[in-house]
This record gives sequence, structure tokens and C-alpha cells, in this order.
Amino acid sequence: MAEFCKQFNEKTEPMYEKGVPLGVRLSAFSDRSFKFDVRSPPTSYMILKCAGLAKGPANPNPEVASGYITPEQVYEIARIKHADEMRWHVPLEGVARGVIGSASTMGVQVREWEDIPGNEVEAAKA
Repeated sequence: MAEFCKQFNEKTEPMYEKGVPLGVRLSAFSDRSFKFDVRSPPTSYMILKCAGLAKGPANPNPEVASGYITPEQVYEIARIKHADEMRWHVPLEGVARGVIGSASTMGVQVREWEDIPGNEVEAAKA
């Protein structure tokens, strides 16, 4: 167990900051050796982080937004998720559609930066 923790920390330290939840596929063998693959953070975690939310709403409503993300953020999340072992065969556009679907079920809407309420003043200055 200690050896796994050491190798896991070594492998993930340059990739992610501390405290980010990661998926891991661990294969343990009878000779007490092991192999593991680190996967990207959950899509919901990345959506909440991009939207600036601490947690999702208790009762998400797709018609009333609890937060917003931009198409560029959707692309970045999809690019990270596309690198996972299980998604190599899915086109990037398909992964992005999945991210949008996840965001929608969480009550997070995808909009251009200037269309997000509260950003009209900032967009006018630019």
C-alpha cells in the first residue's frame, strides 16, 4: 500500500494540483505487484471548477442556471477527457457534447463570455 501511494504521488504531482479527485484503475497481482492507470478528474468536478461553484445545486433546473461555462472551457474539459484510455475511439466533438450534457443536468449553462449575465460591462470595456 505504501509503495502504491508513493508511485501514485510521483505520477500525479506534475499533472494535477493537490486535492483534485482522480480516477484510478488498479490491477493487483498474486505476487503482490500491481499496475495502475491514472484517469482524469470527473467531468462534474471540472465543470464546477470552471463555473466557479463549490458544489452543484440540490435540485438542478435546466431552465434556471446555477452557473455558466464558455464553449472554450467545454473544449478544454473535452480535450482532457478525450485523453483518457476509454475514450480514444470517440471523436472530440462527441466528448464535448457529453460535457455539455453533463453541464446541463447539473444546471450549468454553456454561453459565450459576453452573453453571461454580469459580464456585459466587462465585454463593453474590451
